[in-house]
Amino acid sequence: MDDLPVIELVEAMPGFPGDRRFALVRLDDDGILHGLRSLDRDDLEFVVVPPAPFYPRLRP
Repeated sequence: MDDLPVIELVEAMPGFPGDRRFALVRLDDDGILHGLRSLDRDDLEFVVVPPAPFYPRLRP
């Protein structure tokens, strides 16, 4: 994962006090599913998706 950009959180997410460094990794070929993978431990990854495919009328 050395070539992935690192996302460093200023404060840890509730319930995960030791995890502040994450990498966003692609999980599918369509680019919809991603994993927010902890770089501080091997057993933590959150599945994240962009809202647009599910809520097309949503505007930022």
